[in-house]
Amino acid sequence: MDAQFVSLAVGYALAGGRLRRKGTRRRPWLELRRLETEVTYLRHQLKALRQAGGPGVMAVIDAVPGSGYYDLCRGRIHSPLLERVMEILCPEDDIRLSAEALQVAGDRGLASAWLDGGHWDGLSGRFEMRSPEDAEALHSAIQQRGIHGMIIGSGGNRGRCGVFYGVDAMQDLVRLLRPRVHRSMRHCLWPGVLHGGALLVANKERAFR
Repeated sequence: MDAQFVSLAVGYALAGGRLRRKGTRRRPWLELRRLETEVTYLRHQLKALRQAGGPGVMAVIDAVPGSGYYDLCRGRIHSPLLERVMEILCPEDDIRLSAEALQVAGDRGLASAWLDGGHWDGLSGRFEMRSPEDAEALHSAIQQRGIHGMIIGSGGNRGRCGVFYGVDAMQDLVRLLRPRVHRSMRHCLWPGVLHGGALLVANKERAFR
């Protein structure tokens, strides 16, 4: 069960989580944030961590103001098992992806990374990552699964960086991720196309079965 907790926590932190030491005892906490419209998924994440980590897991959820129309729901988790997660993801305090982290997270972690950092560009898609190094690590992990993308951006001057996947690669990626995506978030696997200011679902039945 300890290994399952570590795998889940690493996966949830890959692209959207925050790991920090807090309080006088410098205990590790994992923070997850989602729009209030996605609170079902956040509750699922916290439940999965509690079940995997046992009675030593502390989890709380509250609301914080968002920058847009919707507020954010924040989940905060503490467990002694997060010490191992910190070792894997935060060798220098800040989260840094590595081959080890992505191996520990597995395909379920890649699905979490898509829900946190994935974006559709028509029928193509891209991951937005924290740094070029993170993008390179993610690109390599997905390439090992036979899905080929392209690293984009440099991240300099707060610019965007990430990994881009064309239409064919996105079909393969969606097939890989779909079984690992919670039912409340399956809509994130459908491509959208901006057309005339409206978001239209394009060719999803034909291209993304």
